[in-house]
Amino acid sequence: MKFDYRQIRKFEATIDISNIGQCALEMTDANGMYHYLVIKTIMGETVVFEQGPVFLGLKFVGNNISCTISRFEYNETKIKKIIKTFISDSPKVKVEDVRQLTMSEALDLCVDLVECMREYI
Repeated sequence: MKFDYRQIRKFEATIDISNIGQCALEMTDANGMYHYLVIKTIMGETVVFEQGPVFLGLKFVGNNISCTISRFEYNETKIKKIIKTFISDSPKVKVEDVRQLTMSEALDLCVDLVECMREYI
């Protein structure tokens, strides 16, 4: 019986982000779900919004949707790490594609979590 070893991990795609302090990304995973990352910096303060997984056209799919908002002083190294983590495979998410959106496009595609909760009350 043969076993493979010495796996070589190779990047198959790149995305060019001209301004990492002002960007919005949509990541599609292997299950056809979408994840969104919006980064906005104003006067040295950065806000990061991340949400997923969602399925286009449906308000709520699966058992959960994760949503985080964080704010910090602009830090290029920290922002690069956030983007790299977002577009990288994890044990739960296998990245299929990543594309840039405008901030308003990305936020319009996100799920209104408060409205989802109102449907259950």
